[in-house]
Amino acid sequence: MTQTEYLTPEEVVLLDIVGRPYLHEQGQYIGRGIVAGLSIENDHWTLRIRDVEKLDKWTNEWNPVAWHDEDGEITYGGPVSSTTFEAIHDDMISVHGYASVVHIAPHCENPWVEIDWPELDAFEGGPLDLTGLSKREQKKRLKRRKRR
Repeated sequence: MTQTEYLTPEEVVLLDIVGRPYLHEQGQYIGRGIVAGLSIENDHWTLRIRDVEKLDKWTNEWNPVAWHDEDGEITYGGPVSSTTFEAIHDDMISVHGYASVVHIAPHCENPWVEIDWPELDAFEGGPLDLTGLSKREQKKRLKRRKRR
């Protein structure tokens, strides 16, 4: 078993995460988008996300999120603790807070196909691009999800 590695707020701020893809899961919500910025002030982190899409688990379609601020961004935040920023495989970072997790992956051309994302409720990890799935494969995923 490997030991979990956590990053300090100072280490995270030095990383180049603007423009990186992100994936967020909290309860029934799964969203993806692009990191617009991260700030850490007074033991509180704030993550800004743009181009956010939400997964409709019943249709297996990603839809643009209608609720965002005037800049077209969504903001997440929380208190900083020693376990807030977790270093994951392949330069991926997970940000933990309020029973949710936000995964920030490395820069790449097509993150929804190229990156092996951690397991989520609707997916068993791996690519999140649904455009190439046949109707049969979509039905298989729905059946697997209903069995859980």
